[in-house]
Order: sequence, then structure tokens, then C-alpha cells
Amino acid sequence: MIKLGTGRLALADLRAIAREAPPLGLEPAAIARMQASEAAVGRILASGKPAYGINTGFGRLSQTRIAEAELEQLQRNIVLSHAAGTGPFLGDAAVRLTLALKIESLARGYSGVRRLLVERLLELYDRRLYPRIPAKGSVGASGDLAPLAHLSLALLGIGDVQHPQPIKLAPKEGLALLNGTQVSTALALVLSIAACNGSSGSQGPAGPQGPPGPKGDQGPKGDIGSQGVDVVAIGERARAPATVLLLPCAQEPRHRARRQAGRVFAEQHR
Repeated sequence: MIKLGTGRLALADLRAIAREAPPLGLEPAAIARMQASEAAVGRILASGKPAYGINTGFGRLSQTRIAEAELEQLQRNIVLSHAAGTGPFLGDAAVRLTLALKIESLARGYSGVRRLLVERLLELYDRRLYPRIPAKGSVGASGDLAPLAHLSLALLGIGDVQHPQPIKLAPKEGLALLNGTQVSTALALVLSIAACNGSSGSQGPAGPQGPPGPKGDQGPKGDIGSQGVDVVAIGERARAPATVLLLPCAQEPRHRARRQAGRVFAEQHR
């Protein structure tokens, strides 16, 4: 079992999540950190002081106070308003990685979310209830807002893929779900895994057997990535003679990029 919330998620763990869907669990210390973070949000609310995204609006409405009775609706609205992505759905490998990365981020105890929310995300992963996430809609370093909103819909019981026990979002939770670049990171990992293993890259985002999700789930060995990357072909080498001839020229840049990606990932998750 891979433990999340440790701050030590390794590239080998992420490869395993993309390829094999191993069991995930929470580091015991992460539970205490999440409870402390949730309590901090409670203290802010009890103080009556304005705090961005907790009891105020977002963006240009940051100076607008939100009534206590409307705080749950505020968090729900930010998810619904941003669930406007387009394009083909991401494949199972990319969605699994997104779920794992989001859980890892929230479980570190800096986001003010409840343990319940993180456990619901874990249950989506464990039950292979992979949310349908359109490939287009990220705003890059500003956040994967639309893709993460589509992921969050499953927690609310909205859309084609729903958690059997939908939840109501507590203050700060909608904002925490949408903040981050877990989808972009997942796509980069899918591309890296495919490149390092000689994927043919011949399939579309949803693969040859239909879209991802509980009805079209092909299982760990049938995962299709995104942006035309076929993660099923792990270990498969391209058969074209020209590809064989050019492989030596591609090896050094590939290894260099992989080492650099490892250094960057390790630096950002220390």
C-alpha cells in the first residue's frame, strides 16, 4: 500500500499508480494534521473576521462577506461555475494520478479540509469510480480549475460518475479542491511514462475501447493517457525500422529530461 500525506511521494510510486492502481492509504500523522487544519478554519469562522474564500467571495468579490447560512452554497457554486471544460475525457491513468496527487496535497494539512473529504477521494480511487475530466480547461500555473472542478463533481453526486455517498462542502473545501495543478502534473507523468517505455502513442485520449469511467473502465492494464498517449503499450517498442535507427539519438535527451523531472518533482515535494 502506498501511503499518502507523507510529503515523500516518489516517482516509482506514481508510476505504479499509473500502471497498476495499487491500494492507497493515509499516513496516520496526516489525519492529525488535517484535523488541526480543519480546526483552524473553525476558529476563523468563530472569530467573525473575513477570510478569503472561507466567508468572502472570490476574485473581484473578495471584499464581499458571505452570510453563514450561504457558506456551503458558496463552495458548491465555485465548483459548479468552473466545471466548464471541453475536449476528450482523460484516461484512467491520468485520472488515477490526479486523484492520488490531490489526496497527497490535501492530506498534508495545509488546506483546511475535513478528513471526510479526503476519504471520499480515496474511495473514488479504491472503487475505480474515475471522474470524467475533459482534457481542456486548465489555466496552467494559475491552476487546473476546470479539470479539478469536474473531478469534484463526483463528490457532490453530479454527473456521469458519482460517489454513492455525496457530501456537502464545508467552508474552504471547494476552493481547496480547485486550487492546484494536479491534472497538469498527472498528464506530464503519463507522457513521461509513455516516452520512457516506448509507447506507440497511437491511440486517442479515450483509447480504442470507449471512454474511461466505471462503464468504460479498462482496468489498470487498459489505461489510456491523454493527448494521444497510449499507456497500454508500456514496454512495447515501435516496430518501424526508422524508429529503431533513431533510438540511439533519442536516448540521451530522454534520460536527461527524466533526471531533470525527477529533480524538480523532488524539490517541490520536500
